[in-house]
Amino acid sequence: MTTIFRRLFQLACVAAAGAASPAHAATICVDPATPGCQTTIQAGVDAAAAGDTVTVAKGTYFESVLIPAGKNGLILAGAGTIDPHAVPNDPNDPNDPNDPFAGATPVAIGVLSNDVRIEGLSIQNGRAEGVRAIADGLTLNKVSIRGPAGDCVLVIGGGAQITASLLRGCGDRAVDITGNDA
Repeated sequence: MTTIFRRLFQLACVAAAGAASPAHAATICVDPATPGCQTTIQAGVDAAAAGDTVTVAKGTYFESVLIPAGKNGLILAGAGTIDPHAVPNDPNDPNDPNDPFAGATPVAIGVLSNDVRIEGLSIQNGRAEGVRAIADGLTLNKVSIRGPAGDCVLVIGGGAQITASLLRGCGDRAVDITGNDA
């Protein structure tokens, strides 16, 4: 009987150790010139799961990027430049309560997930904000935002942090944060 309990205890310990092991985050590359990498930043974000890192190669990306809900802890990093000036308005119904960006003028980066970190990227031009986050825990580090028509950074949420970043030529305010506790 003692052998059975000992074996059950060993199995329980192995199962608990397996459940406690953290999942390994993936790294998704964005580089139109490299086979196997995503060709757009949005495709990289779409391919990522919560906690993954999307690395962006040097170059200019003419797009608007949305980090949707469910990508908590995503890291978007690299040396690329996002320029959304030619992106058309969102064609979705502006009265859709499930899509806060529906019908809106595109931002360079829209964030709907918590604890997203954006590092080393540049944002230029655009007809709205450089970064618009409706989430908690946004971190911008070494980000350069120049010349958006709206705020350089608009955050509706708590815990936002902006470090070592350059915000210039903002149409409205450099930073507009509502609900921040940091």
